[in-house]
Amino acid sequence: MRNKDKYIKLLQFLLLSVIIAAAGLPYINSTPYLIQASFSISFVLTITGTFFSIKLIRYIFLTVTALVLLFIFIINEVPHQLNYFSAGLMLGMIIAILSFKMKLLSAGGAAAATLLAGFIFGFGGWKWTTPILVFFLLSSFLSKVRSSRNREVDIHFEKTGTRDHLQVFSNGGLGAILVIINYFFQSEIYFILYAAAVASVCADTWGTEIGTMYRTRTYNILNFKEVEQGTSGAISLPGTAGSVAGALSIAFVSVLWISFNFIPYFLVIFFSGIAGSFIDSLTGAAFQGNYKCKVCGTQTERIVHCSEPAVLIKGYKHFNNDLVNFLAAVSGGIFSIIFLYIFL
Repeated sequence: MRNKDKYIKLLQFLLLSVIIAAAGLPYINSTPYLIQASFSISFVLTITGTFFSIKLIRYIFLTVTALVLLFIFIINEVPHQLNYFSAGLMLGMIIAILSFKMKLLSAGGAAAATLLAGFIFGFGGWKWTTPILVFFLLSSFLSKVRSSRNREVDIHFEKTGTRDHLQVFSNGGLGAILVIINYFFQSEIYFILYAAAVASVCADTWGTEIGTMYRTRTYNILNFKEVEQGTSGAISLPGTAGSVAGALSIAFVSVLWISFNFIPYFLVIFFSGIAGSFIDSLTGAAFQGNYKCKVCGTQTERIVHCSEPAVLIKGYKHFNNDLVNFLAAVSGGIFSIIFLYIFL
C-alpha cells in the first residue's frame, strides 16, 4: 500500500472514531469505554471497506456491520463483550502479522483474518475460536509440507498456499455470521452448525494437501476416470484419508467444549464434515471453471496462465475455488441439521 493510501485510511479511521464517539455520548458516560468502542468499531469498518469491489455490496455490508456493532457496544453498552472483541482483534492481528511474515497469508488475507478473529473470539470466546484456529494452523502446516514435496501440482490450482481475503472469508465467513446470530439467539445448535462448516472446509483442505503430497493415481469423482493430479473434483485414496483426518480433528476439538451428548455430537460434526467435503468435490468437478493455457497447454483453475488469458474448457467462469469452498461450508452446516435428527 502506498504512503498516500495509508494516510487516507488513517484519516478515515480517525474520522469514523470521532463520529462514533459523538454518536455514543448520549448513551455512554464512561470515557475509556467510549474510546475503546469507537476505535474498535471504526477499525473494523475501515478495513472492511477495502474488500468489496462492487459498491452496492460494500455499502450493504458496511451498513449491516455498523448497525450490529453500534447496537451491541454503544446502545446496549456491554463492557465484557467489548473487551473480548478488542482482544480478538489484537489476537487476530498478531497471528495475521506472523502469518503474513511466514507467507501463509497475503496482506488482504491478514486483514480478513484479523476481522474474523475479532468477531469469532469476541462473540464466541475460545469455544468458537479453537476449531477455526486448529484448522488454520494445521492446514497451513500441511500446505507448506505439500508444497515442499510436490510443488509441480501448484500449476493446476487457482491459488497457492498463501491465502488471500477471499479464501479466508470463504472458509470462515459463515462462522462469523453464525456467532453473531448465536449472540442474539443463543443455542448450542449454532455452534454445531459452525463446527460442521469448519469440519467441511478442513476435510476439503486436508484432502487436497494430503492427496497431492505425493504422486498418486487420481480419479474424477463424477465418472471415476483417471485424471491429472490437482484437477478440480478429483479424488484419491490418500486424499480421502486426509479428508477423514481433517473432519476428525475438528470434530474432536469441537466436542471438547460440549458437556453433554459427547458421542452423538462428535458423529454429527464428523459426518457433516465428510459430506461437506464430498459436496465440494462434486461441485468442483461439475461446475468450477477449468481453463487451458494457450502457451503451455496446462489444464488449470487459473484465468491467467503464463501471463496470458487461459481458455475456458469446462465449468463456469465465476464458479471459482472460493465459491466452491463456501458452498462446502454451507453444505456441512445443512448436513449437520440432517444428522442431528439421525443421531439425537
